[in-house]
Amino acid sequence: MQDVHGGVKTVDGRRPEGPRVTIVIPTYNRARWLRGAIESALGQTYPDIRVLVSDNASTDQTAAVVAGFDDPRLSYVRLDRNVELNEHFNRCIERAESEYLFLLPDDDRMLPELLEVAVPLLDAHPRVGLVHGRVRNVDDDDRVIADDHDMTGLRELTIESGHDFIRRSLRESYRVHASTAVIRTAALDGLRLDQVDYPATDFALWLRLALTWDVAFVPLTLSVYRLHSTSYTSGGAGLTSGGYVQGTNLITAVRDVKERLLAEHGNRLGDVVGLRAQARRSYREALVNQAGHLTLPGRRLGETVRVLADCVRRDPRTALEPGAWRLLAGAVLGRRAVERVKRRRVARAQKLRTARG
Repeated sequence: MQDVHGGVKTVDGRRPEGPRVTIVIPTYNRARWLRGAIESALGQTYPDIRVLVSDNASTDQTAAVVAGFDDPRLSYVRLDRNVELNEHFNRCIERAESEYLFLLPDDDRMLPELLEVAVPLLDAHPRVGLVHGRVRNVDDDDRVIADDHDMTGLRELTIESGHDFIRRSLRESYRVHASTAVIRTAALDGLRLDQVDYPATDFALWLRLALTWDVAFVPLTLSVYRLHSTSYTSGGAGLTSGGYVQGTNLITAVRDVKERLLAEHGNRLGDVVGLRAQARRSYREALVNQAGHLTLPGRRLGETVRVLADCVRRDPRTALEPGAWRLLAGAVLGRRAVERVKRRRVARAQKLRTARG
């Protein structure tokens, strides 16, 4: 049974024996990176852990990689047959019998103090169902792309009420790096990843969790998040010359997740009309942002017009977005002219600050 604070307890009210945190590593044919994920889990400075590798019927050297570790905290389970990714993750959730859960993708790594940072926060704030933070983005060969990336806009430790988290997510979309998310197991009661939300399944899960629980953000880099062509994220996003950008299928899935949430639970949030308008504006802004990345580095006029026309086809109101017009103007003027304008704006802003200072 669950106590009122969300900690898992037995019938007599005591916490179950065993580690307080289960780190589950769902894996499939990623022997290349799995060793690093396991090492990072076993290397946590917070000691009260169990590490479980869940093998989705791999056909590579996955079993041998796990067998190479001699640590009583590590266990291994192999599925009889390969299942769909979200089903596998849901099975991993169901294997957690501890108070807290961390799902570690097999191509990512935890930084040593991740749990030492997150667990005390969860202990101190019993209404927090999820703690998350920043990531270090690396490529296939561990070259650093960004050292401390987050999507929250927050710069200090922040505990958001669940409904505030949802409202900001409706305006801004993704705000949680899943590879940093330490979850109170009780907060997942009745919640699972749903294939209908693919490829925004984790985004949908955080929103549903936040209907009941608060969310804590830590302004620290907690994990190493690998960007590569075969990652789960690549199902909805990709690397471009302008950086890592959401693809159209992910942008659309995020929009649909928001619409479903408002249809099913909008009465719990208030101002459904306003929230729906913000969610749709966020969709249009995401389309324009994607268009900006797709037209780099040349920003040629014909290509820009074609990409923006596709955005307008998906949502005619995109034609009214200021970002779309700035993108078009940049293509007309050319990159050099745009850079000159930007430099002049920066110079004017610096002069204003100096005059006021």
